[in-house]
Amino acid sequence: MSITTGPAELPLQPLTQNDSGEPIAALSRSYETVGSRVAAQTLLLDFEKARCDASKTAINQIMIINVFVGAIQAQVLATTSVTNSTKLHIVSNTFGFTGLILIFLTTCAGILVAILQGDMIAYIGKIQQHV
Repeated sequence: MSITTGPAELPLQPLTQNDSGEPIAALSRSYETVGSRVAAQTLLLDFEKARCDASKTAINQIMIINVFVGAIQAQVLATTSVTNSTKLHIVSNTFGFTGLILIFLTTCAGILVAILQGDMIAYIGKIQQHV
């Protein structure tokens, strides 16, 4: 069957095919695939958000312990010999002070990582709203 629109005839396409020639069943399967992809992406985003949240919680707990250990180490340094009369005193105070500086630096790094994890969680939340 065809439609006459003047000099050229256009053939009618059956209802089982779309404009590109694909059957409608194949097209509906591709819609199901897109739906399952969206579900998989949502599941992946949920997992990533939970992982970031757990990582942020762990980092916060480690930072609290780190600050506590730094405070104890500062107290130990304050009670050690300030005269530095022997080489042992000098070495122990040097290592103690170096350790205190490292604790301070790792605590600062932990704070930065926690802030970045919080930003990542917020970013994932925004992506989830658009999916």
